[in-house]
Amino acid sequence: MNEPEPLEAIMKLLEALQEGQDAILKLLRKKVAKSADDGSIPSLDDVLAYCLEREEKDKTWSSFDAEEFYLANDVKGWVYGPKQTPVRSWKSHMSRWKLNGYCQKKAPSISDNVDIEALYRNM
Repeated sequence: MNEPEPLEAIMKLLEALQEGQDAILKLLRKKVAKSADDGSIPSLDDVLAYCLEREEKDKTWSSFDAEEFYLANDVKGWVYGPKQTPVRSWKSHMSRWKLNGYCQKKAPSISDNVDIEALYRNM
């Protein structure tokens, strides 16, 4: 029996994975496009997919915390401002949050990596 070379098999597997990922992204984009500007409330998946789509075009979107954006707006009922105006376009609302610097992923701080036991041993 003639088996494919390991590298050849890996390359075929990677191609299949890429095709699957492309198909999933295409379906997500289609779903997001339908629900984005019709005044409907997005799901967390919609927000994450839109953020990924924007990140493909603009790498600064990698620092945007889409989950925080979704949760903050879901709690408030998708309204904004002192008059509690309903959000008409969540994509535009999300872009405004990004421009204003809200929902930035926080870099791990030095205190997150401190070995407490080592500090006590050195005292």
